[in-house]
Amino acid sequence: MWGRDVAGRRLDRFTASVQTAHSLLLDHGVHTLPVTDPFGRLVGTVGLREIARHTGCVADVMTAASVSKPEAPLFSLIATLTDGRTYAVVIVDESDCILGLVTQTDVLMAISRSLGFLESLEFCTQKEVNHPVP
Repeated sequence: MWGRDVAGRRLDRFTASVQTAHSLLLDHGVHTLPVTDPFGRLVGTVGLREIARHTGCVADVMTAASVSKPEAPLFSLIATLTDGRTYAVVIVDESDCILGLVTQTDVLMAISRSLGFLESLEFCTQKEVNHPVP
């Protein structure tokens, strides 16, 4: 499995105020937003941790993005996503334009699917709905 296989989710790219970033993070229930230049190239990321006590422009508080290419094996992202600080890896093309994000949840779901865990869990849940246990 590759990074491109789970990076289908696209977020709106933006350069904005800290207040706008705060609203987007909370409204969409995400931990990380990409920050781009006027040409759509990735220049960093921002999360609630970075904007907690700041006002002004996102560019002033953003951090370096964790990035990968679409052809990278999914397992190569695990070390970064489990470092305690990184919630998402940004998948970029050769021009540093954003193709998508791979989150911790995306990796867990992909692993669970590959092991057949999600399908068996869905089967058990469906079975209980159709035939409740007394």
